[in-house]
Formats: sequence, C-alpha cells, structure tokens
Amino acid sequence: MDDKIYFIRDNEQQIPVYDFIKAMNPDAPINPTHNFELLKAHRLKMYDKAEQEYIAERTINRVEAGDLEKSVLYYGWLKNELQIIAQWLSDTYPNGEKKRIKTSSAIQMEIIKYERYVKKEMELIEEFVKGRSDESISTNAGIPPHLLELDPAQCQYLYGKLTKDGHFLPEKTNQTHFNYVFGGGLYPKDFKPLRWNRSKQAIGELIILLLGVTSVPRKKKRDTGGLFLINNKPVGVLSNPKKSEPTKDYGILEEIAKSINTHSV
Repeated sequence: MDDKIYFIRDNEQQIPVYDFIKAMNPDAPINPTHNFELLKAHRLKMYDKAEQEYIAERTINRVEAGDLEKSVLYYGWLKNELQIIAQWLSDTYPNGEKKRIKTSSAIQMEIIKYERYVKKEMELIEEFVKGRSDESISTNAGIPPHLLELDPAQCQYLYGKLTKDGHFLPEKTNQTHFNYVFGGGLYPKDFKPLRWNRSKQAIGELIILLLGVTSVPRKKKRDTGGLFLINNKPVGVLSNPKKSEPTKDYGILEEIAKSINTHSV
C-alpha cells in the first residue's frame, strides 16, 4: 500500500484511506507507522505484556507492585521507546550503514507524533514522582542505575570497540545488557553484570574520557559495582584513576572517546 495519506469522502466525511480499507476488510494488513493511533496501540500492547510479566514475577516473589513501581517500569519502557524512535528516524542503521529505503515524510510525521506522546507520558510520570531523577527511580525499583546515556548509534560503536578481539569485554557480551549499562532505557529482567577483562582503573578511565571530566562522579563510583565483574567478582566502588600512572589501555580508550561523538544518531 502507498504510504502517502489520502482521504476518501464517504457520506460527506473525510476518512484516511487506511481506515477505509480497514473498515472494508478488517483482516487487511495495515502498517502501524501509517497512523499514529495504530502505532501507539501496537506499542502499548507490547508494554501491557511486559507489565503483566512484571506483576506476575513480583507476586511470586511476594514483592509489592504498586502505582510507584509500575510507574517506574513504564518510565523505563518509555525511555527505551525514545531510543527505538531515534533509530526509526535515523538515515542509518546502528552500525552506521546507510538505510537502503528511506522512511517517507508521511510516515516520519506519524512517528514524530508518537515521539511527542512518549515524551508527554514521561513528563507525567516525572510529575507523579515529584521530580525525582530517573536514577533515584531506578534505586526505588531495586535495580542498578545505568552508567551513561549514550544514544543507540554510540552504544553500537562502543560495543564494537570494547568487544573487539575480547580485549575489554568478551566478544559474545549480551548487547541488550551492554546497551542498558551505557545507554539506559528498559532494564533487562535477566540482567547480568558485564565481564570486564582489563583492570578496574581502566573502567574509571573509560568513564572519565566518555564524560569529558577530570574525575569519576561520586555516584558513578558506587553504581559501577553492580554493573561490572572482574574475575567473576563485582568490581566494588571505583577510585579515581591515577593520572600519573595511566593503564596501558588509556591510549586506546582515549581514541574511542574521541571518535564516539561522530557516531551519534
């Protein structure tokens, strides 16, 4: 079906062509991106399933799943949706390759409507929890806060660099778990800390270089303990890297940090 939006006059009322087709044939396949309402309904069905699984899991473990807990879950899901939307609107795939078929302007408009809806929903949740940061929200939900907020293209680039030849991370590192640590978004239910193959100081160097700061922020020193393992043991609280004694990996990490902004969505 043509992705342009046409209107058909029916009993002096204008109807979008995809709605007209749907009314004539309920089984007709309609791409959700042709229509904001269809897209929203399609995505929210996916969230409803995730919420039911979340409630069931917490019920089994005899843990409360009240309004705050469900709001936290929804907020994380919405944040992940923004990353997905950014990829939909991007001219490239996460690996940097140009998309062979460009998204039409009509479809882009429907996706942008959905993006506005997602952002509005996030604002409502932020008001509900009285302006708490999403890191403190994560803490209240009993999940480890993520480390950074890189966009999907940056996460893809960093993943490739850190897993190359298994130097910093194993080559088969779970990419969903990696994306949570470095990009945030929806917390994976089966999350496992990343297995870091280099020194503890190298983690601190990576954080400093990616953030463009001179020392590791206090909160990130604590948060890192639940996100990385070295020799199958939690790394614990980070210290500031010794500037006078950088690791042998510092030069590699510096080059990665310099290049990562060129891979932003």
